[in-house]
Amino acid sequence: MGKKVLIATWGNPSFWNEVIYNFCGYTCKSKTSLLPLIEVLKPDHVIIFGLDTVADINSLSSLNYNKIKSNAEEKIKIFCQENNIFASLPSNTKLEIFIAPGGGYYPSATFVGKIQDFYHIALHKLIETFTRILDSVSKDLNPQDLENKQDNLEIHLDLTHGINFMPALLYRAIKELIYIIEIFCNVYFFVYNSEPFLLKSPIISPLSIHLVEESKKTSPLLPHDYIEEDGSHIIKLLKPVTDNYDKKSLMFCKSLKPIDINTFISSFYFGLPLAIYTFFIKPDELKQLIDEAKNLFYKEIEVSRNDVNNTLIVKRKLSFTEEYSVINRVYLLSQLSSYYLGLDKKEVITFDEFKSLADTLFKKFLNIRTIILNEVHYFERYFNNKLKSDWKSVMELCESDLNGKKSEPNPRNFIAHAGLEKTLTKIKKAEKDIILKYDEEKIETIKNIASKAIKLRD
Repeated sequence: MGKKVLIATWGNPSFWNEVIYNFCGYTCKSKTSLLPLIEVLKPDHVIIFGLDTVADINSLSSLNYNKIKSNAEEKIKIFCQENNIFASLPSNTKLEIFIAPGGGYYPSATFVGKIQDFYHIALHKLIETFTRILDSVSKDLNPQDLENKQDNLEIHLDLTHGINFMPALLYRAIKELIYIIEIFCNVYFFVYNSEPFLLKSPIISPLSIHLVEESKKTSPLLPHDYIEEDGSHIIKLLKPVTDNYDKKSLMFCKSLKPIDINTFISSFYFGLPLAIYTFFIKPDELKQLIDEAKNLFYKEIEVSRNDVNNTLIVKRKLSFTEEYSVINRVYLLSQLSSYYLGLDKKEVITFDEFKSLADTLFKKFLNIRTIILNEVHYFERYFNNKLKSDWKSVMELCESDLNGKKSEPNPRNFIAHAGLEKTLTKIKKAEKDIILKYDEEKIETIKNIASKAIKLRD
């Protein structure tokens, strides 16, 4: 079972000319390469990324940013209707037009803001789309059988159109997300670009749409960025573009702190199953944080008119920080872990739950898988006959071998033993199961160790 997503960057289609395109032997006249790609690929989902800068400013009835976005979307929608894009879609295929922030100086308007805003907004839009598609696929699959979850996402990216920064930033965003999605399912990635159109060329021949990248096997990569801590314990997803902005209004995140995010990332990156469950952050918590930042970003876009030359000025007072992209990638990891593995926050887990992550979440990470299974083998062999029905520190069970030596929490051992550091972990037998948890009095110690570990991996 698989899904195909076709994504395209578009500039202003008003200036495009009709040409003959050739894609995989299929030829047609069109003003856009999207038409032959749809006809041949038969995608399940199509997304056109456009810019707010393509809006017809002179036709606006009010100085309102939502009106600008709607106008730009309508302009692209009309072009699609007039050029048979909608008519070419397969019956169950959905086409979305998504307008992202642009920048630059134009005859009727000036758009002021950081170009990176396009990347951050597009990144979240892609995550929303991919998670929705993968969720619809995963509902038909057995959560315990990853073998059935293969080959279920194809991403096709057309970079024929699009204004300067768009192709580079969208390509970057997609590649970053593919590394995470590949943990849970195989992703095929294809990138296309057509030959350039020469307006004054006397030769009329088809412009070939070339496959410029084909990735059929991507090595998965767990997120390994982290959030810098400055003592404020605040996750800063936005920053002012100008110095006179009231920075207090940006401190809207109080439920999650940098150490929470860093511990979450570290537990996945180093392969620490008990820490993954204990410090798991639910997708809804992360999405709430992302939505708050995104809503404030749009709220603080000012639209005014220059009385001297009667042009419009669209000014973004805020821009996104790199922490915004970190939180988005963490959100994707949390969401897919929930979809595919049913992961949730749990302070007490069975040994089977600990062991199962070796063959599911870390199936494609052989080094991590080996470390986890080694710990399973050691614990089952060494502790099985020593366990009672009451909680015991692993350290207590090892005391007879330590000859009276005292031991303190060891960060190196915490990482090297899949998070089962003997002074931090408690264990007991319940019926036929072995169950694990961290020492409640040492949770902050564990978070500090994990958070520091992800920073030291550089």
